[in-house]
Amino acid sequence: MQGIQLPSFRAILVLAVIAGGGACAGAAKQGAEAQESRPQSNSSDISRDQILKGNYQNAYDAVKALHPNWLLRRSPVGTNSVSAVIVFLDGTRYGDADRLQNIPGLSVGNIKHFDSAAATMRWGTGYSEGVVYVTSVER
Repeated sequence: MQGIQLPSFRAILVLAVIAGGGACAGAAKQGAEAQESRPQSNSSDISRDQILKGNYQNAYDAVKALHPNWLLRRSPVGTNSVSAVIVFLDGTRYGDADRLQNIPGLSVGNIKHFDSAAATMRWGTGYSEGVVYVTSVER
């Protein structure tokens, strides 16, 4: 039995770390490749390129097609909340989500969504349904 030498605990630990690290790196690479191949549906922006590629007539059509969840009311049914998603156009409060129909798609540079917490941090209270912030193209 003298000829058989068992590996030390340290050697086993080093091998386990190396093997585990390689597996994690492979899984991370596969995850990153899968992320790149699908559209960024969780993004909080709609770019001008997306609007032009989709040939959307107005900002409402773009939001409805690309991020319809931005238009949903989140207040529980039965509450006294009369809040709606608020639209800002170039830094000025523009109205509720229906006003997006008045913004031609060709004039939109970017559309960004702020959830209620981010909107409250930026503009104060009164944005419980969030904000859709539209920036027009420079002329």
